Amino acid sequence: MNTIPATIAIPDHLVGAWKADPVHSEVAFTVRHLMINKIRGRFSAFDVTIVTGEDLLDSSVTATIDLASIDTGNAMRDDHLRTADYLDVGEYPQMRYRSTGIRRVGDKIAISLEIQAVLQK
Repeated sequence: MNTIPATIAIPDHLVGAWKADPVHSEVAFTVRHLMINKIRGRFSAFDVTIVTGEDLLDSSVTATIDLASIDTGNAMRDDHLRTADYLDVGEYPQMRYRSTGIRRVGDKIAISLEIQAVLQK
């Protein structure tokens, strides 16, 4: 049986704060439409900060997304998504996320993040 040490050494791991480069990063989503097909989209304007700790489990992520920057490849659909029927970007122009933890899953570390969404006026 494998056991995980209290702290895991990751080769070339650097401690610090990092900004996601919008040219090389993406905030994207996929949703099912009528349980038949998938609609894919992205937000083109966002600010993401990743803070890495000495112990990987002490790391965190925060993100602010400009909801008006939604792009699903269909201008009419995007305009509708910006309305009060969905995102209501007039009332809530940004959405903020913050990680709530990185955790161990079995004998591995899950780097997937639990995210809490907060709409910002």
